[in-house]
Amino acid sequence: MRIFIIAVGLTIIGLAGTGAARPGRMISVARSVWQNPAAFYFAVGLRVVMGIALIVVAPASRFPDVFYVLGLITLAAATVGLMLGAERLGRFLEWWLTRPQSFIRAWALFAAAFGVFLVYGVA
Repeated sequence: MRIFIIAVGLTIIGLAGTGAARPGRMISVARSVWQNPAAFYFAVGLRVVMGIALIVVAPASRFPDVFYVLGLITLAAATVGLMLGAERLGRFLEWWLTRPQSFIRAWALFAAAFGVFLVYGVA
């Protein structure tokens, strides 16, 4: 599970770096990916797997309580996402993607910091 968390953290860092450097490109990719009906189920499934992984790896991490709580939050996000459905989440994504590029860049940098935290926490 540690390797999975590290892989997810590195993926987040890479995607966030792209979002910070080229927010327009990230926006167009996000819109095109969301057009695929399977994207919703992938997003929910990934949250479930990530939540479970965070809970399982928590005792061996540098921040066990934080990782455990993040796991619970991630599982709750998967549940809420499933209850909201693809259409509502798509509308939220569209709202998010219409924010100014400086807003997108700021959140991308926050996401990169989160990815670094995940990697550091389990490495």
